[in-house]
Amino acid sequence: MTVAASHVTNEKFDETMSKLFDMLEVRFSFIDEQFRNLWEVTRNIELRVIKIEYSLEEIKENLSALTEAEGKDALASINHEHRISALERRSNIKPNSPQHLLELD
Repeated sequence: MTVAASHVTNEKFDETMSKLFDMLEVRFSFIDEQFRNLWEVTRNIELRVIKIEYSLEEIKENLSALTEAEGKDALASINHEHRISALERRSNIKPNSPQHLLELD
């Protein structure tokens, strides 16, 4: 191989390698962009999950408060009926049937 032929071969090799590196650079840029997009999507999903967790915690607290309030109301109603029943017995009053409670609806 002559020096001139060797020089042409080196130029072609350098040109080919330069094109390959350019193609790789474009490809890596595309992959980097895809990773950034994936990160953004993942972050948005993470934020949504956090919001859902907070919402579920609030719902849980509200349900606990409602259950407690309902229990207190039921206990107050039972105590009220018990007091009325005791007063009716002491006063010799014939107790009303629970039917009158249905009319409250």
